[in-house]
Amino acid sequence: MLQREQELKSLLRRNTILYEALDASPEFPEALLNLGIALKALGEEEEARSHWRRALKAKPELANGYFE
Repeated sequence: MLQREQELKSLLRRNTILYEALDASPEFPEALLNLGIALKALGEEEEARSHWRRALKAKPELANGYFE
């Protein structure tokens, strides 16, 4: 239980940093991609997909690693 709580706190801290990056640059593709990963880990799959779509729209080549 303690380890899961620490993982969640770490994810929340990373989310905060990513949201701050997106405040400065709303279409920062790597921040959008990483925020999507963190949101999925928190069970927020629809919001994660939304961020992934925005990331791929801003920088389509991010998908290359997934389809090679």
